Amino acid sequence: MNSFTAQEQAVLKGGVDLMDDLLRGRIAWLQHLLLLSVTVLGLLAALQTTISDNPPLRLALALAVVLLALGTTTGCIALWGYRVYVPNLRLQGYLDKAPATIRESRAVGIVSGKIPTRYAVCERICYVCLFGAIIALVAYTILLLCPLW
Repeated sequence: MNSFTAQEQAVLKGGVDLMDDLLRGRIAWLQHLLLLSVTVLGLLAALQTTISDNPPLRLALALAVVLLALGTTTGCIALWGYRVYVPNLRLQGYLDKAPATIRESRAVGIVSGKIPTRYAVCERICYVCLFGAIIALVAYTILLLCPLW
């Protein structure tokens, strides 16, 4: 005997569908953001052939590269969590519930995988690092166009 009525199951299924859509949106957003950050990082590495003697200019470039690398790394960790870890959690929850539902001859309940905090924290760190890299690149551009000394 299932503990939820048909109306409650429909509401729960709608909530799970919304969570799936949210997860797909986060994955797509992170993929695009990581593509952009890796491209900028590659361009910075390839196009910076001359090293200036201007210390603020070198500092701004080094800070931008470090922040881009850190943001890309934490973004990749978050993306892995959203694409691999969360679906595996849902599958494991389903497999844990399946034997009991088969024995009791009832429908399998809805299994949702809660996003672990560590991946949400990695996503936030990614956003902060990439925003800091944008600020460092703007500072680098200003220092390049208007040298202080």
